[in-house]
Amino acid sequence: MNTTGNMTTSDPAEMKKTDASSIKVSVTLLDRLMNLAGELVLCRNQLCQGVQISDPRITEQSSQRIDLITSELQETIMQTRMQPMSIIFTRFTRLVRDLSFDQGKSIDLEIEGKEVELDKTILESIQLPLETLLKMVVANGAEIPDVRRQKGKPETSRIHIEAFHETGQVNIVISDDGSGFDPNDLPADQEAGSPFQRAREEVETFGGKIETDQKTDGGTRIDIKLPLTLAIIPSQIISAAGGRYAIPQSNLDELLRIPVDQVDETVEHVGDTPVIQLRGELLPLIRLSQVLGDNSGDAQDSKRVVHIAVVSSGSCKYGLVVDRLFDSEEIVVKPVGQHLKACNIYSGATIMGDGRVALILDVASIAQSAFSAKDSGSPLQDGITEVAQTGPEEKTALLTFRNLQHEPFCISMDRVERIERIRVSDIEQIGQQQVIQYRGGALKLFHISQFCEVETIPFKDYAEVLVLNLGNAEIGLMVNGPLDTCEVEKDSVDTSCLHKGMTGSVILNSQTTWLLDENAIEASLSGIRSSR
Repeated sequence: MNTTGNMTTSDPAEMKKTDASSIKVSVTLLDRLMNLAGELVLCRNQLCQGVQISDPRITEQSSQRIDLITSELQETIMQTRMQPMSIIFTRFTRLVRDLSFDQGKSIDLEIEGKEVELDKTILESIQLPLETLLKMVVANGAEIPDVRRQKGKPETSRIHIEAFHETGQVNIVISDDGSGFDPNDLPADQEAGSPFQRAREEVETFGGKIETDQKTDGGTRIDIKLPLTLAIIPSQIISAAGGRYAIPQSNLDELLRIPVDQVDETVEHVGDTPVIQLRGELLPLIRLSQVLGDNSGDAQDSKRVVHIAVVSSGSCKYGLVVDRLFDSEEIVVKPVGQHLKACNIYSGATIMGDGRVALILDVASIAQSAFSAKDSGSPLQDGITEVAQTGPEEKTALLTFRNLQHEPFCISMDRVERIERIRVSDIEQIGQQQVIQYRGGALKLFHISQFCEVETIPFKDYAEVLVLNLGNAEIGLMVNGPLDTCEVEKDSVDTSCLHKGMTGSVILNSQTTWLLDENAIEASLSGIRSSR
């Protein structure tokens, strides 16, 4: 807190309140904001000039530049709220040391990802649930030295905490090398309830998810998935029963379209419930209009194209049948009104660009609402259990492409939002940045050579563009075809020969294919922005 004259603050409560309402921001970030604000003023003046002289060329250029600056300004402002995980991770070392001393255990705590940043509000909210989960692991996972010695293990137990970015979220993994335990089976306090359920509920209040897994080689793994921020989230806009709705991208796995002539052979029924086979998995379908109380479209299913949004929440995965799919958008989350509080299938609302209100769907509550009428032993529930029990996939999905004809590359499908084919003549140059008008905005374009030590592609008429989701931003990566998808075993990635911008290689079609490092690309983009 700044003081003026002889005025000071000595009240501890007031000082604590001040600390909670303040945040540390780097001078570099403030300088970027000042530069962007200056560029925005210049573009505004240019736009006003174009309007006054009725010059559509100036107006169009100014609006594109304003769109580009506004996107970067939004991204930079969001970064001012980001704080490193080290703020709470550093406290865990002493917590584990004290707990291990009290319980007569020897524990080695390993922490990775202290530099990973998270929104200040979420960071403060996650501290207590993380402490609860860590106490559970120390008490129920870590073993005393005598027991470990009898099992042929080192006397010192190992607890590992790791934070990392993945598909626009922050993942925190807590694992141990003990005998393993199920957090759901722990005894619950009569008044306070189960500590694990309390931690789960607290994490879910700000859009997070907790998953647990008992490892086959002993020990327990707890995965916590958190949104980067609560204010603005990327979402898929859909329509059903005459209304528009938003599905958070964090719950969206993929989009499917079943042509009219393939509906009857693709959509099967288990009991009275529609299902489809998706890459060997049984995927139950839920019609959103039915959940909303509109059954008018059921009889028309075989006479029109079926649009499916494959969504997941925790271990529950299903296909949400909708009437129409629109673009994905970044939306500002607003709380729903009191009259909708009882409708738990909505997690919030947002105002669209045309002024209309779209409700944000709660994927987990929709599944609970749709399946609540089913018996636990029904064929549908068995199908859901089969999907849930598949657990984490042992394979990873890749998208393959080329730089030059003799340079095959691939990238994880998790980061690929869309694939577009563009005309090279539509590419515009704004300063040092190539952009293209895309879905009402400006999409920044990059070449593989900007991240890896390869030649720049000489595009002629058309270019394939991979729209990648990198944290809070979308970029376009210009590549050559042919494009294809494949699945490989996760342990088949060879990391023995690494190069700049690559995380390893895999053998596809008897050819070495380089796997792009998304984290290195994201770091390179941060360097490009800061240098401007």
